[in-house]
Amino acid sequence: MPPRPPWDYETFHTNDAFEWWRKGGHNGMELSQGDAEGQIPPSRKPVIANENTRPDRDGNVDHHQDAAAAAALLIAGSCFHSASGKKSAPLSAFDRPFAAAFVRGARSVNLEFQEGRYLREEPGSYLRVYSRVLPDGRRETVRIRK
Repeated sequence: MPPRPPWDYETFHTNDAFEWWRKGGHNGMELSQGDAEGQIPPSRKPVIANENTRPDRDGNVDHHQDAAAAAALLIAGSCFHSASGKKSAPLSAFDRPFAAAFVRGARSVNLEFQEGRYLREEPGSYLRVYSRVLPDGRRETVRIRK
């Protein structure tokens, strides 16, 4: 839980959390809007996932791409977290493919859909499937891989 009361927005840290790549977007959304069970009071502020798990702690490039996509669809966005960034150094050869995947994930979502109605769909072979549906029926979907 971020420190509250929030100012203009809240930051959410998922570094080293179980299933961190889905939590930034989904749990961040619950911080802003409240959860279905009524246990998380909504801040009604934009949420940014700004400290995600670094590639040296999770070497699955898909997790980094999916984290950025979920945050782009469900919250105000996120930022890439890396050992290079922690040192304020240019991206290392190790971090670069993860950063590129993160950017691909963030750019894969049409931000028009952030205002849509939230749906959590049956995941099938995925960990989670999230959608936003606009009043005209158009839908944007993000699939979170295991």
